[in-house]
Amino acid sequence: MKFWKKYKELVWRSTPLEGPETSLDYWRDYLFRVILLYLIPFSLLALIPSFWVNFMGGFHLLILFDILAVCVVYLMGFTQLPSLKTKKILLIVLTNTLALALMVELGSFGPGLMYLVSSGVFVALLFPPKDSWYSVFFGALICILFGLEMNYNFFRSNSAEKIDFVGWFAISVNVVFVNGVIAKVVPILFEKMHQSIVATKKMEEVLLLKQEDLNELVHELEIQNANLNQLIKGVSEDFQEPILYLNDLPKDSVQFHRE
Repeated sequence: MKFWKKYKELVWRSTPLEGPETSLDYWRDYLFRVILLYLIPFSLLALIPSFWVNFMGGFHLLILFDILAVCVVYLMGFTQLPSLKTKKILLIVLTNTLALALMVELGSFGPGLMYLVSSGVFVALLFPPKDSWYSVFFGALICILFGLEMNYNFFRSNSAEKIDFVGWFAISVNVVFVNGVIAKVVPILFEKMHQSIVATKKMEEVLLLKQEDLNELVHELEIQNANLNQLIKGVSEDFQEPILYLNDLPKDSVQFHRE
């Protein structure tokens, strides 16, 4: 637990946040922090079996790429350079490059398509709505590049997986479709959450003002009550003086005054 706390503080220092907490950009940057926080240890856990499988399968390109990817992730999590925005761009580039490398080495039925869709999720979560459509562009571009690779074998041997044009076109359309839905839905969800946060913040401010007005009114009432008590005390003292005077007079004199 102590180690995790120190590790979290290190990641937090390496990814300083700017702007008010009510802005969406602040929470996008905060979400990137959280992604890095868990991505670093999980990437290390994934590297060990991945290294063994790639070594046994002879996928030396993937071994080098996995090591490079982990180094880049650790660089983003443990240093303040580059800037936060550049780190987010690096994460997207790294995810898309990993998707293409996995598709080239393992074929279209490997985990490459999963990383391609996850890249679309990261773009939608970490960037403004106007930039979320880049995930659709990246997905389509990688699908095109892999389609060319299947036909012309730039990196793979002739014995590698083969898919006809119609089959790969159907797969590519589905990937672009999923990324498009993510690019459209996630920003709407974020915007609605932001509106809810702003409305709640405004309501809290209104309630705080009302509370201050109420406290001021109570304070004024306390002052008026104190003044009223003082007045009552003064009037009571004024009435008590003639009564005491009458009590001190002889009874015959009091009877005389009554007659």
